Amino acid sequence: MKSIITILILLLGTNHLFGQESSSNKKWYIYLQGGRGQIQNDNRDAPLGSRKLGLEYRINPWIGLGAGISGSRIHPEEGGRKGERDHSPNPLLLLWVLSQSNFMNQWNGINSNSQQTENLILLGYLVGNKFRDKEGPQFNYRTVSLDFNFHMNKDNTFDPYIGVSALAGRCGRESDCRVLGAEARLGLQVNFETFFTYIQAGTQTLKFQGEHGGSEKAQSIIGSLGVGVRF
Repeated sequence: MKSIITILILLLGTNHLFGQESSSNKKWYIYLQGGRGQIQNDNRDAPLGSRKLGLEYRINPWIGLGAGISGSRIHPEEGGRKGERDHSPNPLLLLWVLSQSNFMNQWNGINSNSQQTENLILLGYLVGNKFRDKEGPQFNYRTVSLDFNFHMNKDNTFDPYIGVSALAGRCGRESDCRVLGAEARLGLQVNFETFFTYIQAGTQTLKFQGEHGGSEKAQSIIGSLGVGVRF
């Protein structure tokens, strides 16, 4: 997370180097976003993962108004575990399996169906193990957001931005509660002709309100990547 924030600050500081003019003025931006981070409550933290489908309308080249639907998942017990072995596969092992897979074998003129099948089965196992949901209790919640973004370099190729959002939603089936909150973020968007991508660091302040009284407050920090289309 610190490295993401550092990169964003450096990019903002050198924004004048990236003032390339966009070929056209786009108004609508539709995107998918995924992120990971930590959420903290009562001096205890836990891993947090989130996904978002959103859109933004540029009322002018600098200001964008938008909305989104997000799903988030907390793994409460993971935060307290220390010293346990990480069973996620080594990226170098994944790279080696890819290099031996069907695509690379065809590229190199190798045609061994048995070897290709074995490697693809192993690759599927490793990738599935790495990206599957963690075991143990999970806490889910979904929110809708109203978003405001200020784009520092209009809709040009390299576009640093800052933004805020208001959040509201509900918890998953395992807990009957409502969610209210706010988000602040800093990011860098890279625009192409018909699509865009971005990297973002953000923080959320959340309040979980039970249906029968009682409430909990939490603070989250999350780094995200996104990709979308613009027109």
